[in-house]
Formats: sequence, C-alpha cells, structure tokens
Amino acid sequence: MAKMIHGNALDFNNQSEKRFFELLQHSPATASWTVIYSHKTVTGGERETDFVAMIPELGLVAIELKAAELSYSSRVPGFKYARGGFISLRDVLVAAKKKERHLRELLLKRCGNVFSGEISVFLNVRQADLRHLPDSPSLYIASDCKYQEIPALIAAKAAEQKAAVTQAHRMSFVKWKEGDISAFARYLKGEFIEEEGNICRNYLETHWKANAEALGITYNMISTMPRLLLRGPAGTGKTGLLLQRARELDRSNATLVLCYNKLLAESLGSELSKCDRTDVWCLEDYLREVCGSPWNADEDIGPLMRDKLPAAALEKLKKKKPAYDVLLVDEFQDFMRQSWLDVLDASVKGGLAEGKAWLFADFSVGSMAEGDVSPGDFLKKYGFKDELVNLRVNYRNASEIAAVVEYIAGSSNKRLLYDKALNLCDLPIEVVAYGDDEEQAGLVNNSVSDLMGEGYCYQPSDIAVLSAHRASESALGASLREDISFNSIHAVKGMEAKVVLITDLHEGTPLRPDPRVLLYLGASRAMFKLLFFVRKDFYQKFLKLTGLS
Repeated sequence: MAKMIHGNALDFNNQSEKRFFELLQHSPATASWTVIYSHKTVTGGERETDFVAMIPELGLVAIELKAAELSYSSRVPGFKYARGGFISLRDVLVAAKKKERHLRELLLKRCGNVFSGEISVFLNVRQADLRHLPDSPSLYIASDCKYQEIPALIAAKAAEQKAAVTQAHRMSFVKWKEGDISAFARYLKGEFIEEEGNICRNYLETHWKANAEALGITYNMISTMPRLLLRGPAGTGKTGLLLQRARELDRSNATLVLCYNKLLAESLGSELSKCDRTDVWCLEDYLREVCGSPWNADEDIGPLMRDKLPAAALEKLKKKKPAYDVLLVDEFQDFMRQSWLDVLDASVKGGLAEGKAWLFADFSVGSMAEGDVSPGDFLKKYGFKDELVNLRVNYRNASEIAAVVEYIAGSSNKRLLYDKALNLCDLPIEVVAYGDDEEQAGLVNNSVSDLMGEGYCYQPSDIAVLSAHRASESALGASLREDISFNSIHAVKGMEAKVVLITDLHEGTPLRPDPRVLLYLGASRAMFKLLFFVRKDFYQKFLKLTGLS
C-alpha cells in the first residue's frame, strides 16, 4: 500500500482520478511508493500535476492522467471529453514538458541529481492508437491492458526512461543514491506541513473573529429568552453560547451549570472560574455533592448513577427550596433519564416546566448515556416547544471532517446536519491500518512526531489521542509521550482539538452504545486534522461506517 500525501478520498477533480488514486494506493506494486496527489506546490503555476510518485528504486515520476477519448478534430489529434470540449495533443505535451522541467529544477535544487520524468496514462485509449502520438520525452500507457497492471507498467516505463535520461545527460545526472528520494519526500512534506500550518493560523486569525461575530448575533437574538432548548450538531457553537450566557447571568443570578462528563466540567469550570455565583458540576459529582454522604468506592457505578444517587439526591432537594435561579446544561441529550430530570427539576426555581433554563443538546445521533426519555416525551412534559432554536453552521470542523461526520450521522438518509462548515482545502483524513497493539503504538508515535516536526504549527496541546476503549483499558496510553493528551472518546464529549487521532478501532472494540455514535463523537472533536487507526480485521467495515471507502 503506497503512502499517499494529501490524498483526500472525499475531494477528487473527477471520478477517473479517484479510481486511479485508489489503484495506486492499494496495489501491491506500489508498496514502497510515496504518491502526491494534485498539488500545485509540486510543479508551480496554475496547473498541478495529477500524481507524483516517489519510487525508491527509480526516482521521481510525474504521472499525467487523461480520461478522454483520443480523436481527431480537423485532422488535429487530441482529446475529446464526454462533457464536451477538445484539447490538442500539442497543448497537452507542452504543458507536460513544463511540468517535467519544473520538477527537474526542484530536484536539482533540493536534492542534487535525482532522476525525474513524466509518464502519461490514457484511459479510454487503446494501445494500438498510441502509434499516432508524436515523439515526446513523455512515455505513454494505454488502458486496454489489465487495469491492475498499470502500476507495474509505470515502474517499467520509468526504468526505461531512467536509462535513456541517464545516458543522454551523463554530465548532469548521476545514478540515484540511497536516501535521495526520502530527502525529497521530507522536503515536499515540509512544504505541505508549512502550508497546512498557514491555513490553520490564517483561519484562526481571519475567520475566528467572523465566527465569533456570527455567534454573537445568534446570542443577541436569543439572549432575552429565559427558557431555551438550543439544538445543533457537533461544532455549531453550543458550548460557546453557554459560556457567554453563564458569564452574563453571573452578575445577578445563582447559576447551576451541568454536563455529563468530568473533563468537560473541568474545562467549563476553568472558563467560568471568575464567576462567583456560578457552580459547575458534572452530573455524578453534583449528585454526590447534593447527597452529602460517601458511597462505597467499589460499588458498581451503573446502578449507582441510575437509581441510588438520583433517588438520594432528590430526597435531599425536596426538603429545601431550590438554590439556583437559572439552570444551564451542556450536552443535554445525555440527561434523557427520568431520575436525572427529576433532580434537575428540583434544583432550579420554577422547575424545568416554568423555571429559567437553557439546555444545549445534540440529538443527531442520540445519547452517549443510557436513557429512558425521548426528546419528544421531554418536550411534551416540560414544554420548550416555543423555545426551540436550531443551529446548522459548523464553526469547528474543516469541510472534509464535516462531510465524514455527516455521513456517520446518517447523511446517506438525506439528513443534512450542517448548512456550512469550514472551507479548508487539502487537510485530509487519514486511515492507518495496523496489525497488533505494538504496531499501532509505533504508528501513533510516529504520527505524533510528524505532527510536531519542523514546519508544522501543532504543539502538544493541539493534539488529542483518543481511544475507543476506556483509557485505562488501552495499552497505548503508556507508550505516548507525557505531554500528549490521551483519553477515551467518551471522556472528551463537548471538547475539541486541532488534531485528533482516534485509536484502538478493531472488530472487538466496545463501540458503545452504537458504532456510529462513538465515531461521530470522536470525529467531530477534530478542527483541522483527523487520523483513524484501524486494525486490519475491522478495516473494510470501518470504511463503510465512515463513507471513506
């Protein structure tokens, strides 16, 4: 399997390039290749080379792909496209020559003397028709051969061209040396990394202000509503609006801020540390605080959370007046259990049906917690039908990540989550296959090192490694450097990171409560870059689940 640089399976110029990309990626003949897909950095100018293959035994080869019919217009040979239009062979070859020359200049400048050349692959063209093509430095491969043989034919043609080029340019080209291709790959990768860093920085500098203003407009529209059920999928700004609301309320209200998981509660608490009249709790800690009595640490947390803790807390709350003027709940879809709703109802003045409450929920793929109340039943019992607000603009995820999140959440059923997502180009989603835990640990650590290498903008605080297991059950955490965050996917609900690596995905992974829910949650945490580490026994099933196949 070739290593593909900036190969994005969700964004191809056309289906022929997508098919060819997959051929190069998965062919046994390309196992040692590094392939760059469609990037202007490689050849300069306005037009990019379709593919550039770094082949250790040969050097660097530019591959031009044409998926048009070879025909003649007014006796001028050229390509006729199915969608209309005609381009002469002369124009194609002149453009190819320019790309090849630029490629040579890059090689000679950065890596010394390394072979380079161009090969054109013509789909929908018979080998017999190639005799009509004019003489050119380029070599041609037609598609009437077996499709799977094309990578081997590319290598064979490149070997022929290497011999010819070396003989014709003996003074300027020498035999390829060990390490030249890897050096050039590092150079190119450095450019890509630097570009990605600039994209992220530019976004933060130029777009975050606009996003903040957009959320500010939303907030101004709803700020006078004492009660609100605000619904929106991951990345639509719910937590940001909650924080803004909490800071404003703190001036004159005793406010209770609740969420389901501990890490999010810690993050919210840190953001609201200067709010003297605001208490921030995760649900479990709030129940224990209300009960005021210790519980056996060895007791099963499941029954404790479902029955004993909420029952004891409710009994305590009923004996006194509610302590809070306003209730704010983040990730409210995780509170869809009647025993927990009863505690919330007793915690705020006026209760859930009449009191001041802002509830922030993502019902796109259901709850991470075990519930017994549907959103419809909640609305019927407590109201909020006239206080529903829906968010549809994704302020967090790059468009490629948003597309995968939509697919996981059910976009194949025509359900649209987002009206808009970040328009960041060439920030690919990577799916890395591994054989066992030891190999996964090596691949993850190599990826982290690359992300923090020269040219990248990422710092340790920008990277989150997530496990589909509980963090304590994964062998991966012990092998990671200490400054890299490592948690279970469940633990980071409501949070985000510039780069997210999701690990421990295999056939036996406890994808609770549903594979789509867990993958949706993990993928939607990533702002700019997303990597999945999938064991080979789960690889094909995973591709289908995510739409990355």
